[in-house]
Amino acid sequence: MRKIREVLRLRLEAGLSIRQISASTKTSVGAIQKLLTRAQALEITWPLPEDLDDGRLAAMLYPGADPTSSSRYQVPDWLTVHQSLKHKGVTKQLLWEEYTAQYPNRCYSYSQYCDRFRHWQKQQRRSMRQIHKAGEKCFIDYCGPTVPIINPQTGEIRTAQVFVAVLGASNYTYAEATWSQGLQDWLMSHVRTFEFFAGVPEMIIPDNLRSGVNKACLADLNQCIRSLLDDLNSRPFRALPGNRKEAFKTLDQPALKALPKHPYEYVEIRRCRVNIDYHIEFSQHHYSVPHQYVGEQVDLHASERLVQIYFRQRQIASHPRSHQYGITTESGHMPTRHQKQQQWSPGRLKNWARDIGPDTLIWVSDRLDEREHPEQAYRVCLGLLNLSKEYPSERLNAGCRIANREGLDRLKHIKAILRSNRDKLPEQLPLHTELPQHHENIRGPKSFH
Repeated sequence: MRKIREVLRLRLEAGLSIRQISASTKTSVGAIQKLLTRAQALEITWPLPEDLDDGRLAAMLYPGADPTSSSRYQVPDWLTVHQSLKHKGVTKQLLWEEYTAQYPNRCYSYSQYCDRFRHWQKQQRRSMRQIHKAGEKCFIDYCGPTVPIINPQTGEIRTAQVFVAVLGASNYTYAEATWSQGLQDWLMSHVRTFEFFAGVPEMIIPDNLRSGVNKACLADLNQCIRSLLDDLNSRPFRALPGNRKEAFKTLDQPALKALPKHPYEYVEIRRCRVNIDYHIEFSQHHYSVPHQYVGEQVDLHASERLVQIYFRQRQIASHPRSHQYGITTESGHMPTRHQKQQQWSPGRLKNWARDIGPDTLIWVSDRLDEREHPEQAYRVCLGLLNLSKEYPSERLNAGCRIANREGLDRLKHIKAILRSNRDKLPEQLPLHTELPQHHENIRGPKSFH
């Protein structure tokens, strides 16, 4: 209370300004202003009455405080101070003023308060000493280990990357698995992170990016990660009260910015040329466009759920996005009587294949017959027939013979046969060839006793 008495004396007796008192007593201007406002409301004058001891004075100025006088100072709850500093707008000066108002007769000075807090911080773990403002920073990175994903049908193993995001103030954590660290996966992981937090932090702080548990598919893995996240965020802190989820609700969640009305959607843009079968290819799937654009360059915009095709900034086609190999054809895009369609026909392709060899004709005919619309097979058939520019007809026909025998229906299969010179090898006998039952070198059961 000595400092309070000194502030009242300098103001009421000496008539010094608030800034002069602040410089003299090393007390903040705000704290002095609040004290003088209370004194004026209580009609406190200088000199103070002789019977107004420190206890009564503290009770008048700070009702509800603990005015007990003692030679021992009240030690603040430094852990509460540490947590409180994470809130926006909270400073050590403000916390010290609240502390002095609560214990006016046994409080440390501001300089002692700060010095003892720094000493307490040095005794804590380094990670605990970091102070992050609520809603300010989100730290993101891919964790080092990848997770193998096994396809139960084929046995193929692909590795998944694990994306992790942590809010600075509460340590509230989000994680998910993606197939890559590519731009689309990277951006969409941020979108799902903000949806999980139900808000947006002020800053994203990335670490240095780096490109067993076995699960059948990526969705199963993410479901397991989500259950582990619930456990992690509910697990009690070791050195702090509560857990990540509780800290998130009190610190970061109220301070996060609102999500946009419509979530961000990643759109990949490519320039393509329309094939003779009036389709364009994107991620191993073919999408149709109106047949009159065959040979033209178009712009493809592909989002997670939709593929849109533009010609000179005007949309000419739109399809649901497919993530599997195949063909999507809109019947209205098919030609009826058009010059480009008349240039090629199933009959012309078969005649060309027949000139190469009978096995080539069989392979081309099968591709035309297996499609709902023959035009959908034009591109792959032309790709095969154009191989006659690189290989003699005998070799191309031999490659088709092997493909027909083994049920190989992809153009890349025939290319692999020709590149490996497999078509030049002598044709192998069937694996299960019956041996003769009677032979001079075969002895019966009577030969063994």
